[in-house]
Amino acid sequence: MSLLSTDSLTLFDLILLAYIVAIEPIRAFLKADAGRAKLASCDPNVRVETYTRTILHLWAVAMPILILWAVNDREWHDLGFQIEANWMAATGWAIAILVSGYYGVALLSAIQNKETRDHIRGQLDGSETISDLMPQTAAEKDLFHLCSITAGITEEVIYRAYLIWAFSLFLPVWAAACIGLIIFTLVHIYQGWKELPSVFAMGGLFTLIYILSGSIWPAIVTHILVDSLQNSMIWRVRQDTRSDEETLTESAVPLTKS
Repeated sequence: MSLLSTDSLTLFDLILLAYIVAIEPIRAFLKADAGRAKLASCDPNVRVETYTRTILHLWAVAMPILILWAVNDREWHDLGFQIEANWMAATGWAIAILVSGYYGVALLSAIQNKETRDHIRGQLDGSETISDLMPQTAAEKDLFHLCSITAGITEEVIYRAYLIWAFSLFLPVWAAACIGLIIFTLVHIYQGWKELPSVFAMGGLFTLIYILSGSIWPAIVTHILVDSLQNSMIWRVRQDTRSDEETLTESAVPLTKS
């Protein structure tokens, strides 16, 4: 078997698959505790470093896949880089629109409704890792948006398009999709064990969108929008929290007599 060829799987594919399926989850597991501890620290640069490292790492994994496709002159539609026109594809796009719309409505509700913001604040209080991970400054917020775009593109290429393509060569497509979903979930262990069911459910939606639509594009767009809208929603809640804290601080300052 050659390193680069037009065969279904090359030696390079096997190396990539071994890294993505075996090394990536182990790496994520071994670094999870240290990563959460670092996020919980008072280091003002920790989130910028985390977002930057995540962006670079995701592209470092996704780019070899795209380069392999180009060098081997493979069909790009095998990775879902096309748009299908049939009722099943329309169903996939409809689910993508519904999921994106749900998070768009949630953001509007967070902007307009204090009860919604209080509910989200309670969820953040119940998940210290997510709270520590999300942006706390305007610069972090902008960088997190870039991280969301990166994750939307690269994670869909890696865990949906590439893994499903590779494993569907010798497994039913639903089994290949399950493998991709499991690996996608495991590499998010840094969020904590109790967050993994949510990661699995969201990854399942992205997988369903990809399989039904026959295209990577709606999965990418939905992934980017979900991450970005969540970022904006939590940022709005944090702005509200800061305003409340400033009000409490001002009210606690004793009045001086003239």
